[in-house]
Amino acid sequence: MNCIISLLLVTVGMSFCEVRGQSAGEDIEDSIIRRAIESDFMWDEGVDAHLIDVTSRDGIVILSGYVDNLLARDRAEQIAETVRGVRGIINTIEIRPVERSDILIRNSLTNAIAFDPALEKSDISLEVTAGRVTLQGTVDSYTERALAYQVAKGVAGITEINNTIRVVPPEDRSDNEIKADIIRRFEVDPSLHKEHFAIQVTDGIVSLSGTAGSIPELKAVMEKAKVAGVTNIDTGGLEIKDWAGDWLRKRKKLAVSDPQIKDAVFDVLRHDPRVLPFKIEVDIDNGMVTLEGNVDNLKARNAAEEDVKNVIGVVDVANRIKVTRSITTNDWEIEKNILSALKWDPYLDQFDISVWVENTRVSIYGEVDNYFQKKHAGETISRINNVTAIDNRLLVQTGPGAQKSDMVIKKDIQERLAWNAAVDEENISVEVSEGTARLTGVVDTWEEYNTALNYAFNSGATTVKMEIKIKNYGLETYIHRVYGDNRFYQ
Repeated sequence: MNCIISLLLVTVGMSFCEVRGQSAGEDIEDSIIRRAIESDFMWDEGVDAHLIDVTSRDGIVILSGYVDNLLARDRAEQIAETVRGVRGIINTIEIRPVERSDILIRNSLTNAIAFDPALEKSDISLEVTAGRVTLQGTVDSYTERALAYQVAKGVAGITEINNTIRVVPPEDRSDNEIKADIIRRFEVDPSLHKEHFAIQVTDGIVSLSGTAGSIPELKAVMEKAKVAGVTNIDTGGLEIKDWAGDWLRKRKKLAVSDPQIKDAVFDVLRHDPRVLPFKIEVDIDNGMVTLEGNVDNLKARNAAEEDVKNVIGVVDVANRIKVTRSITTNDWEIEKNILSALKWDPYLDQFDISVWVENTRVSIYGEVDNYFQKKHAGETISRINNVTAIDNRLLVQTGPGAQKSDMVIKKDIQERLAWNAAVDEENISVEVSEGTARLTGVVDTWEEYNTALNYAFNSGATTVKMEIKIKNYGLETYIHRVYGDNRFYQ
């Protein structure tokens, strides 16, 4: 892949004025990129920075060292991708997991797939040899295939995953139908611009070409091509150039109407296998979307809201979707499944977490080391069948906020925002007082909003006040929310 990128980057020793004064066409030194990634690793609670080595050659980053699970390996890669100046990643990080027998890994992964509402009825089988997993079988869509891989990464003891699952669409679709679907998915995503990319479909095979502004944007383009009927995707024509990212951040936002937004919302929901089985009603007023309906699992409810927030023109979502319990649901069985999932999870297996289930509503108690683990516990439980609500009462015993001053927390948040290729840090102001971070300003999308929020927590804030205006294609809303303790992401 031919990648050219020369975006700006803040370094530990540089002021924001110095960075903003750099020429947009100036290449970033590899030493600056390396230090930026290493700093991001040190800030992130999901990565053991001391175990990972970083080198950079002409913007191509090489990650080496070792971690104890695949989630941490992929997380390190995802963090590095967001840094300005990175043109590509070579991930050679080794997996040195806790020792678990192949039989135990197989049983855990089989249960993990069965517990996931979007995969429980899929035709997926697996083989495990010396910690290496091969996923086999057939699914209806690329999205289900990716979900299976994601579920497998969350099982401790796995060193490698070979995903051989075949995508067999339930019905034939014409190339024109497939292409139209992909184009619609491009059009509803505020982080992409369809005029920068070309799409060709021949006999179900999608060929993508064009220019992205960053690696995450390039991956988002590839993700949009995973629609029903696609049998293969060719990404050889995609490349990265800095002007695409700058243009995307600065382009004029065109107004969209409520009917256009509503059509886009329905398009997005029908492409998510976690949501597809359920009838979701959508109402919209000046970009404010209200979702109603019934689903049988919490993950579907959360996924629907997340999907809709990423649609062009949506300024906020009122999620009134109800999670209803199955008639045959047993609280004891839910508790048993949750305890099993926590035990095989590589981030959580070392903690003593208590689970209480009453009428399918889950409460969890105990202590973890940081907010990342608290959030991850909530996300893990939300994927378990028949969980209708979560009260996350995990206590963070030793977080970075207890060891960092307000000034250091503020500096860390500002620098993380400045290093992220998808965020315009000049539009976000940061103040920190007694561990509480207050972020004010303007962002273009909910993705930028969530990035800023997570950076604040990972930099050491114990509470975050978000006073942010979200501008989205002619529509805007002012969000004033406080996150902390049980209000932190679940």
